[in-house]
Amino acid sequence: MASFSIPEIYFETFRIQIISNCLLRFEKKGPTGYEDQSTFHVVAREFDFAVLKTKYKGAKIKFSTADIDFDIPVYAQNLSDITFKTENSNFKINNPSLKSQNLPEPGNLPDYWLLADYPRLIPPEHGATAPDKEYSEDFLSGWQISDCEQDFYIFFPAANGYDNFRKTLIELTGNIPLIPRYLLGFIYSRYHPFSDSQIYDVLHKLLLRKMPPDIFVIDTDWRENASSGYEVNKELFPDLETFFKIMHDKNVKIMFNDHPEPFADIALAPEELKKREAALAKFLNSGLDCWWYDRNWKVSLDEPAPGLGKDIWGMRLYYEITQKIKPQNRTLILANVPGIRNGFKTGPSNIASHRYPFWWTGDSDADWGSLKRAVENAVNEGFKSLMPYVSEDIGGHFGQPSNELYARFLQFAAFSPIFRIHCSAGLTRDPWDFSEETARIMANYLGLRLKLLPTIYNAAVKANLEGLPLLGRCDFEWPSYREASNSYQYLFCENLLVAPVFEPVKKDKNFRENAIREVWIPPGLWHDTWTGSLYQGPTRKFLRCPA
Repeated sequence: MASFSIPEIYFETFRIQIISNCLLRFEKKGPTGYEDQSTFHVVAREFDFAVLKTKYKGAKIKFSTADIDFDIPVYAQNLSDITFKTENSNFKINNPSLKSQNLPEPGNLPDYWLLADYPRLIPPEHGATAPDKEYSEDFLSGWQISDCEQDFYIFFPAANGYDNFRKTLIELTGNIPLIPRYLLGFIYSRYHPFSDSQIYDVLHKLLLRKMPPDIFVIDTDWRENASSGYEVNKELFPDLETFFKIMHDKNVKIMFNDHPEPFADIALAPEELKKREAALAKFLNSGLDCWWYDRNWKVSLDEPAPGLGKDIWGMRLYYEITQKIKPQNRTLILANVPGIRNGFKTGPSNIASHRYPFWWTGDSDADWGSLKRAVENAVNEGFKSLMPYVSEDIGGHFGQPSNELYARFLQFAAFSPIFRIHCSAGLTRDPWDFSEETARIMANYLGLRLKLLPTIYNAAVKANLEGLPLLGRCDFEWPSYREASNSYQYLFCENLLVAPVFEPVKKDKNFRENAIREVWIPPGLWHDTWTGSLYQGPTRKFLRCPA
């Protein structure tokens, strides 16, 4: 990127940087001055040059870009002293919060949206990996915790449009990485103390049913103590490297779940980073393909700074260590969605979360409510958090789903970001433990997903380049329609309108059993893939949905 100076305006206690025509930075002056280095959240500030005009009028200074005007009194002390003007609105920003917030909805854009760079950490060149010798006596391993009373990035979505807002935010905070193709296939997962021979048996059964897994997930029992330490359980895996090789020969990747415990009292301490890298690298160098960073709730990693949670810190830690050890591969980790616990939304995600795919919503239940929330979470996090690969334990983590419920979970999985079955101890999601009809549905929809892989991967490329979700709510395309903001139907990979069924079937007056699903048909002519019917939108339809 070309080097140039960002237009800046200095006042007694703060400065404003005009990063682009639609993005400003308001930064309070700290004890050590201003901060120009990249931070944990903000990776780049050098955008296309912003045209700035300046005009003095009495006790105010008026600045203008192509999209906004802002008036600043010469005595200004705070962000709330500034008046902003766009084509359709005048406003001030009162009581700005340092807390994270969801991104705005595509069809309901506010005049302004704030990104607070808080807490503001300055990473060293080695990031979250083991530090060099020069930092051996530095208890923060070269990381700087920068003074940050207020450091806000001000966006103007209503004036600039949703697409420009999203692209600008991605440029500021970093792209969504291009994921490896195998992530989009079939992921087999189960909380069960598998031995290598049991895994070979499961793989054989899946291959006989023409359900080849792309990733086989091994939960915490790969380790000697099941949930702590990094010693291999030799009774289950007497020769781990040979196991990795055999699975790779079958074109199956292996993921290990890790519930990490701290090595040191300080999250950024050299001892902590060195021992974590050594532990993870030991398995990555032996043939492990990727890690599942499970934040856990009882014993877990510490925060590197107050306000920077263990969710996002663990993501960066595991992602960068994996990237360092396997630089030739596209990096992949699995982690919790910050702001979702066991399927329930609890708050906004961290603004940097989208840089570390992929994610799951925690331990949900095998019930219809969990399936409905799975649809809503996958759709909403694509625009609320720029996280396009939010996934669910397909079938639910706790409890045993009925054949009907499991079939509906699987159908949603085929048209969702990630197809990953999973369950808790003593349960099963194996097709041979359900009815033949359910097993047939699983095979058919997995086969359909595999046929769609070129389309899905093309959407993954757009996620990388433009921040577009794989599951796009309809107000991305039709923001003026109220019905388009429904989070229970979506555009899959931009062109397929999908409305998952998340209620059990009911008998109609003729005693026929069919699920009935109301669908909003957007503007245009739509072809029903299942029946061949044509529908002219916009309209509403109640459609029968047999399994």
